[in-house]
Amino acid sequence: MKHLAAVLLMLSLLSGCDISFNKIPPKVIASEPATKQQQRQVFEATVVFLQLLDSGKADQSWSLTSPLLKATTPEVIWSNTVKAMRLGLGTFVERKSANIGFTTHIDVLYRACNGKGSFSRR
Repeated sequence: MKHLAAVLLMLSLLSGCDISFNKIPPKVIASEPATKQQQRQVFEATVVFLQLLDSGKADQSWSLTSPLLKATTPEVIWSNTVKAMRLGLGTFVERKSANIGFTTHIDVLYRACNGKGSFSRR
């Protein structure tokens, strides 16, 4: 029954998605790689972001998402999609420490955060 509810929720969320290959995402420009202080700020924000997700507070995580995500995904879709995904994974069990790296690609500086989480159904 839970799986059926999760599938129905995901299908209802997909109805609000706008899939278009003709949209140009907002341009994000980085003039130079991140400083050590910026890397620390990103790492700390990532920890807070993951703590919000792991404690089931997807609604509160929206304020920490990137401008690109905010420009392309409505807040309600973000929140409900995260909740639906977590419903399928089960309750959060633990997270191993993560590493963080900054990569430049196509004139954009972005962060890549890697970690390992475990859930009751995964």
